[in-house]
Amino acid sequence: MSNQINISVKNDISELATIVGKLEDFVKSHLLDDLTLFNINLVVEEIFTNIVFYAYSDEKEHLIDLRVSLDDNSIKIEIEDDGKEFNPLNTPEPEHIDKPLEDREVGGLGIHFVKTIMPNPIYERKGNKNILKLTYKTV
Repeated sequence: MSNQINISVKNDISELATIVGKLEDFVKSHLLDDLTLFNINLVVEEIFTNIVFYAYSDEKEHLIDLRVSLDDNSIKIEIEDDGKEFNPLNTPEPEHIDKPLEDREVGGLGIHFVKTIMPNPIYERKGNKNILKLTYKTV
């Protein structure tokens, strides 16, 4: 059983099922709990969906690469795309996060969840690639 998987998918929302399946297999093969799987899926789905819907200004096929690795106490996730430059970590915190759902504007919570679930994310732009590095503590 490998402590690392690489997933390469097209910029098509239907590819989310492939990603979720591979993440589930990885997490379960390492006997990690359901909360870990839920949190990792939530974060990866948010980032992947944002890339698919907002990163590309053309209709061409692009590849999005995910590298997932496990060490003694954390899962590291690296997501790389060749979309337009965008640092999700610079997204402002949503206003009035403590308001009831019916009083909030739609949107803005996804990146907040990413930053909350995966503290200390790192964004880099290398060449024409966005690279987001996330760490989830398993203990």
